[in-house]
Amino acid sequence: MRVVLDSNIFIFAFREKKTVCLRILENMDLFEVFISSLILDEVVERLKMLVNKNFASKVRHTILSSSIHVVEVSTTPKTLIKKYEKKNLKTSDAVIAAFAEYIKADYLLSENRHFLKNLKTTKFRVKNAEQFLEMVGL
Repeated sequence: MRVVLDSNIFIFAFREKKTVCLRILENMDLFEVFISSLILDEVVERLKMLVNKNFASKVRHTILSSSIHVVEVSTTPKTLIKKYEKKNLKTSDAVIAAFAEYIKADYLLSENRHFLKNLKTTKFRVKNAEQFLEMVGL
């Protein structure tokens, strides 16, 4: 099962804000997990602001040394990004949705209400951490 994680899954997990997000990261080895380089950069930048630079560097190292596939976002076709912008997603969200379609993800996991409510696609399913964990029986 191919799963794309949005940046907020990492941020909530590493900041210990949502235990369900931490459980996703603890069980990543059960799935084929992908993130774009954009998501990695966003996680690191947000953690620099929210915690500190050293913590953010450790998180970057942890992600890069894990089983997560980090894919350069520039490989995502622009036509796919435009497709999701036409669905009224802001550009950053459109890039993530396009990335999920491009890598043929089964699921995009996000705590972003806009994805959860507004994104309509048959290419992959959008779930929050709790819904996904319940679905896979964890």
